Amino acid sequence: MIEEQIPQHEPGPRRGWFTVSGWDGDRATLEARGHDLRSTLEAGLRAVLVLTGAMPLAESISDRSAPVQGEGEDHAGLFAALVDDLLGQLEIHGRASDITVDGVLRRDDGDYLAWGYVRGSLSGQPNTTLPTLDEGTVAEEDDRGNLVLTARLRQT
Repeated sequence: MIEEQIPQHEPGPRRGWFTVSGWDGDRATLEARGHDLRSTLEAGLRAVLVLTGAMPLAESISDRSAPVQGEGEDHAGLFAALVDDLLGQLEIHGRASDITVDGVLRRDDGDYLAWGYVRGSLSGQPNTTLPTLDEGTVAEEDDRGNLVLTARLRQT
């Protein structure tokens, strides 16, 4: 099992973190937790990067980036849209090493919008072995008030 704790985008004691089961056959499960929606989404997207074989940022520093955005009716739907866009960027641009979620908004209609960017070599060599997100992503609050996203990915 892989576990990582990541700092919140803004300074402060709040953190998001994730665990990844690793691949069991063609499936893997990730769990991302955070004190707010932004940090939880970012942790979950970093978990997706780990499952694509991404190199940590310290090993692959790059100034190249590509935008990532998503919209969803709820937290799980927003995460699914961000994962879809992230995997689309990786399919076009190749490997990435880190992702930042810059912002999350709740619109007047109750839906959510989030945006950020993915960084890495983005060398233009497409990554052809990307996983896909299974349906059934769950978003819930734990007993400490953290937002928890649980999702399964499948190798294609």
